[in-house]
Amino acid sequence: MCEIDRVAIMEKYFNTAGPNQPDSQYTLNPLKRIDLAEIELLFEQKKYFVLHAPRQTGKTSMLLALRDYLNAGGKYFCVYANINSIVDCDKVINEICTQFANGVDKFIDSPKYADEFEKKYLRATKSCWLTCFIEDVCRDFENPIVFLLNGIDNLEGDTFLSVIKQLRVGFNERPRRFPQTLIITGEEELNYYNQYGKLFYEKMQLDM
Repeated sequence: MCEIDRVAIMEKYFNTAGPNQPDSQYTLNPLKRIDLAEIELLFEQKKYFVLHAPRQTGKTSMLLALRDYLNAGGKYFCVYANINSIVDCDKVINEICTQFANGVDKFIDSPKYADEFEKKYLRATKSCWLTCFIEDVCRDFENPIVFLLNGIDNLEGDTFLSVIKQLRVGFNERPRRFPQTLIITGEEELNYYNQYGKLFYEKMQLDM
């Protein structure tokens, strides 16, 4: 083996923290770990569902791969948000909206929605930030939106209830004025997420 080949091999390493970066870390195709055909059927049925798996098993890497796959396909517009490290209610709602806006802005190569959220919604009633903002964004797109929300099972009490309630308010407006499909990741059973009313209809397992 020549020195160049040896260096190229040594550059990659095994990752045990956070989502994989395929250019520098050994990575299996995350989409091989899910039943992609079944998930796409759930999209067609406009289902909201949970991707269930323990910690450090590749949930985030799978969601990011799914986002890129859907956006490359052209049928759906997919947005990802991660709220793993936030527990304060106001900050959670703000962060979900901000990440949603940034995901859309990155896709359209414009700061339009981040600016709109800051100028308009931060002055509105906090109880409707999430629903109202996402509704306004969805109206602007012809393709149905798929929203991937990572970390919701870290929320507790009133914070969790506020997020779930606002998602429920927009649910009946899908797909024209709210995401056609919402996927959340978590370790809890399906009943935990539906304790305030049925919103999530399926639980998908991540193959180990």
